[in-house]
Amino acid sequence: MFFPDDSERLVRAYGGHPDPYFVRKPYLLLDGQWEFSITPEEKMPLAYPKEIRIPYAPECKRSGLGIIIRKGSYLHYRKEVIVPKEWVGRRGLLKFMAVDQIADVYWNGAKVRHHEGGYFPFSAQVPFLSRRNVLEVVARDDVQDPRFYRGKQWVRPGGIYYRETSGIWQSVILELLPEGPFVKAIQVEPVYDQRSVNIFLDAAEAPLEDAWAECFLDGRKVGEASFDENLGARIDLRYEFYPWSSENPAVYELLIHYGEDLVQSSFLFRKVERSRGKEGPVLLLNGSPQYLSLVLDQGYHGEGGMTATMEEMADDLLLAKRAGFQGVRKHMKIEPPVFYHMAARLGLAVMQDVPAGGEAIPFVRNSLLGLLGGDRDDVANPRLGRRSASGRAAFEQDLDLYLALTRRYGAILVHVLFNEGWGQFDTKRLTSHMAQRSPGFLIESASGWFDKGSGDIRGYHHYFGYPVPKKGERLIAISEFGGVGYFRPMHLAVWRPVFSRKGLVRAIGRVFGHIRRDIERAGAALSVYTQLADVEDETNGIADEGRSECRFPLEDLRKFNQSLKDAYRKRFSKEDEE
Repeated sequence: MFFPDDSERLVRAYGGHPDPYFVRKPYLLLDGQWEFSITPEEKMPLAYPKEIRIPYAPECKRSGLGIIIRKGSYLHYRKEVIVPKEWVGRRGLLKFMAVDQIADVYWNGAKVRHHEGGYFPFSAQVPFLSRRNVLEVVARDDVQDPRFYRGKQWVRPGGIYYRETSGIWQSVILELLPEGPFVKAIQVEPVYDQRSVNIFLDAAEAPLEDAWAECFLDGRKVGEASFDENLGARIDLRYEFYPWSSENPAVYELLIHYGEDLVQSSFLFRKVERSRGKEGPVLLLNGSPQYLSLVLDQGYHGEGGMTATMEEMADDLLLAKRAGFQGVRKHMKIEPPVFYHMAARLGLAVMQDVPAGGEAIPFVRNSLLGLLGGDRDDVANPRLGRRSASGRAAFEQDLDLYLALTRRYGAILVHVLFNEGWGQFDTKRLTSHMAQRSPGFLIESASGWFDKGSGDIRGYHHYFGYPVPKKGERLIAISEFGGVGYFRPMHLAVWRPVFSRKGLVRAIGRVFGHIRRDIERAGAALSVYTQLADVEDETNGIADEGRSECRFPLEDLRKFNQSLKDAYRKRFSKEDEE
């Protein structure tokens, strides 16, 4: 870690809960040592000969195992959960932040939940807590199943593909539920133009009269409202309205009172839109032109695989900010809620990918075709990994889950539907569906190539420096560029290999210069530098995989990033003068 003290302070600032958007106390964090067994069948094993450290997947070293999980295997987890004496006889709520891919949950021998989908949180109500309880989970994972998101996981890792992640890979908690009615879910909708926030509750039992919400900013109470008979409330914040930005990352806290239940959440005000300038489309944040210089963040952490500690996530975000980037592109992965909350607190924007799914694709052939300006149709095309009708249907179902989950995260400004054709299909229809279901975000429908003319952004992947064209009504983004890294034999996923630190700095200066040219000539509004940290064969990170070495002087990166923002500001200030 590069900034351990600051990272720890950031985590402590919000209490260290895995989901800052829904905090109910008291709760038990169930991470740590669990019993573990791998069998070829679903039924419970007679013995658990291994131990595993949760929330790490068995494939990574931090789990204590570092093993390969064979296709068709069942992963069996067991943990004794001892609750405080005052919890005995009460109801509890188990929450799993993510289990890849299919999970069955048992509490004291009774099945309480079945879940499918490796990137989404789920919960299970426990009707009666004993002093000593047994929690068991049976998970199975097939990264080649076209029905599920897989991101960049693959059975044969190498190049741009990474090793698999199976089973539990994010935190598990047990909440104590109140004896009376309780809140199941909260939907928070900030209304920027009205300077107010709407709050809707999903409650387990009938509405209560003693239900209200309080709103705080920097510890000050700035508003409150009671819930109506439909469990809706509106808080007027016209006199305490502070739009979120990188310079002023204002995050509001909510305290929801529902009988004996008390739940904490958060939100922010921001408005991102595509508008029309005199010479082309312009990206506006809160009504002002805004250039977004982002860094690609794969979210892999060496021995932890796809799982990082909260402090490590905070450290990555601090590295991006102190290098002068305005945010990150979260590539092919959905992070735990705490990641997005910390990004919001730091004033970092997020460009969020929908993780890829579908069958295997001819990646090299597709990439060459895309780089040369070719196209593929997106109607159930097997060359885009979409032969399976069940896989396409499952993707659409999960897309709605993705939108419902990510709409909570105000730091997300841009959604990426498809990347480089991976699992791409029905692009225009699905883009329209996203815009209707989750307004208030920009959408890049097809990042890189195989563009279908839909969405707010036309995104190019330019690792070779040729200029982007100036055309159309959509925003122009260079949604991947750079790829500068040291040459290493057998590590081929580096677009611009160099042989010295001096060459490294020169090369990164050149690629940022190409982006500055695209801003000046074509009005590019967004760019994403590849990448924040090395991952397995990819050695083109600003930092190494273990986050022990930062290869680029941060002052140079800040200077390069500032040059992009200055070029964008100059372009639009010139328009205003005209």
